[in-house]
Amino acid sequence: MSANNPDTQPRKIILECTKGLSEEVVAHLPTFSAARQACNRARINPYENFEIPSDLGFILPDQFKNLDNGEKFLFMDETYGNERMLIFTTEKNLSLLTEYSNWLCDGTFDASPLIFEQLFTLHALKKNKTLPLVYALFTNKQETTYQKFFEFIKSLVKIEPLTVSCDFELAIINAIETVFSETDILGCFFHLKKSIWRQIQSNGLASDYNDMTKVDNNIRLYAKMIACLAFVPCDFVITAFGLIKQKSPNKMKDLISYFEEYYIGKPGRGKNPTRKQPRFDIKLWNCFDRTKQGLPRTNNNLEGWHHGIQSTFRTHPHLLSFIDGLKLEQANCENLNIRLSTGETFKRASKYVIFENKLGEILIDFDENKLFDYLKNLSLLIDYKFKQ
Repeated sequence: MSANNPDTQPRKIILECTKGLSEEVVAHLPTFSAARQACNRARINPYENFEIPSDLGFILPDQFKNLDNGEKFLFMDETYGNERMLIFTTEKNLSLLTEYSNWLCDGTFDASPLIFEQLFTLHALKKNKTLPLVYALFTNKQETTYQKFFEFIKSLVKIEPLTVSCDFELAIINAIETVFSETDILGCFFHLKKSIWRQIQSNGLASDYNDMTKVDNNIRLYAKMIACLAFVPCDFVITAFGLIKQKSPNKMKDLISYFEEYYIGKPGRGKNPTRKQPRFDIKLWNCFDRTKQGLPRTNNNLEGWHHGIQSTFRTHPHLLSFIDGLKLEQANCENLNIRLSTGETFKRASKYVIFENKLGEILIDFDENKLFDYLKNLSLLIDYKFKQ
């Protein structure tokens, strides 16, 4: 087993091979240390005939440019200045990007080979499941790099997606806006809550927020209401924020000021002041319409996928092992697409179904004349547990 799985950790191999054995056999097993050494001796290195890339000047062997069936997999290998970009996808994946125009993107550092800065992936939403369709290796996180990536994708698919969901990373957001000017960019609600929660902590409000002994805990109420602004229709967000700013305890003024600067826009001066442009536009982080349309509010599925691929190969694998891992992920993506196309459904945990039903009912009851009650009802459902 070890010889056929050179990237599998010895401990996992030993556990797999020793499960279900009889008591008599177990009594005669070698020590764990001896078994681990045997695994290491039995390993076959499938890359022993290749030079492992150690810098950006490598030449990629042909067999790592295609899938095992000969299908083209490497679509871009470009060196520019001191940077290099590799993009892997398939013709079938590009067709899926064209057909399913709600996209999601995210980057991860741990899964990328050491000579690259990050693995950046582009996914499409099909029947509420995310399909990883483009895998890219970047040597930096600059806006120009993201822009080059999206321009290349646009040249291949010849369309603008309806939506692209991403984290609150300005370099990514700006690149998407530049390349896909008609596309709605959707910020991740999970990361919005995390940014608010960090401010709650840094402003010394966490203990007040977590004090469940108070019947009327206004710190907790208004802190939750801030996150709930994401579920107010865009045209009424500023009015709703004004209610929170007016009624919230003075102890929260720094938190309120932070949210206003970054997500609402500070008011200008003069008789008819126009608010300044916030760092993150209201449309970017608002979840009212996308929730009613059944679109994802978070990129958590992508982060789950990134966590999953790290179990496919070790942290920071060498490039050739990494590409072989991508081939496995591509095969899994193709299988998932077939299962979705043939009618297979994936049940969500009942607690999430219940949450979505409750949230949907509150959104249906939105009344601009009852904004405070609407926010309060939402605050009973939304929390900073990061599990919604």
